Amino acid sequence: MAQKLSKSRRKKVKYKSLSFKLSNKEYNRIARYCKKHKLTPNKLIKKSLRTYVSHIGPIIDQEELPVSENQLTIFDFGA
Repeated sequence: MAQKLSKSRRKKVKYKSLSFKLSNKEYNRIARYCKKHKLTPNKLIKKSLRTYVSHIGPIIDQEELPVSENQLTIFDFGA
């Protein structure tokens, strides 16, 4: 008999919540923009953050973390 192959399950996506406050003026501007472009405020904010993070991500990855002078590295072991 042929045995059924089970599909591999997808890894669960982890979500984090974020909250912030907007002034009435800022909220009204976002609401008008969303209405004009047929978006929701959440989609607009997520899209804006996604583009920002994709541009600044490589810049952050290239920065070297500060290391104190007492910190040894792998290559200083024999010295």
